[in-house]
Amino acid sequence: MVALKSPDGRGTQVSFAPDLKGAQTLFKQVQCISEGVDEVGVITDLMFPRETGGKEELNGLSIVAECIDAKVPVVVCSDTDHHELGWLRPIFPLLERAHPAGKIPIILDKKDWGQAVALLAEVTKVT
Repeated sequence: MVALKSPDGRGTQVSFAPDLKGAQTLFKQVQCISEGVDEVGVITDLMFPRETGGKEELNGLSIVAECIDAKVPVVVCSDTDHHELGWLRPIFPLLERAHPAGKIPIILDKKDWGQAVALLAEVTKVT
């Protein structure tokens, strides 16, 4: 999921991607839009298919890496209980150190998209 908060503060635009390819396409759009705009960022799940209809995989980490590289704020919103990905928790503090914002908010217990948008709003104010 890619969330774009309008620079004039009138609202948030959210776009969803069904797979990694779609997410990467939306991410390129975010990079273009983010030039000169402070309140742009990404919300990603951790587990989603590489291609529509494919098996869920840990593709969200590649989105996090792209955000770190492009200096785009990112929030992780996932439900790791049914994927048994609790081992990822200690990895995020390391990833935060690599992100220019110094923070990557994570929601790993249940997908709360409203909370993720609120966290993204907080992170975009940091950068």
